[in-house]
Amino acid sequence: MPTNPLSGIITTEFKTLFVNAMNALLEDAALTVPCRFDFGTTKNTECPNCIIDTITGRSTNQYNGTGSSSFPNGSICPQCGGAGLIPVDTTETLNLVVLYQWSKSKWIQVGDASVMANSEVQTISKLSSYSIMRECKEAVFDTNVEQLAREKYRRVGRPFKVGYGDTSYVITMWSMI
Repeated sequence: MPTNPLSGIITTEFKTLFVNAMNALLEDAALTVPCRFDFGTTKNTECPNCIIDTITGRSTNQYNGTGSSSFPNGSICPQCGGAGLIPVDTTETLNLVVLYQWSKSKWIQVGDASVMANSEVQTISKLSSYSIMRECKEAVFDTNVEQLAREKYRRVGRPFKVGYGDTSYVITMWSMI
């Protein structure tokens, strides 16, 4: 039986070199761009416009005198609609490597063929971003140029944990909304 000529070339030093190279690419000032991830409404905050009933937590529908939208007593608060709470959208910004459709030949092959075929963007990030990639509703890539190109994306399939002998990185596929 012939011996494998490539046997033994994947050393600890080789793996360390790979991790160091990937981490260098993912540094904030390297090949990454700022990306915003929107999770939708995840919490509520007390209405700053009306007086809140401390027992029910709902609006008393009385203007508190400091809010931005005064209204006559007895009418419904125009900001919270009488609920006493205002929904708050949650976002998070991370720096990621973003590869667009025109660079598909450079994409790392993950998932089944349909995920790859239905995607327009591939992102690479550190494992610490996995829950953000999995839970976000939509994303905006490269917020530096967001005013020029108001494109939003949704995840296609699930994010993939990847690495070279470990799972240190996340690859996620996206499609324009």
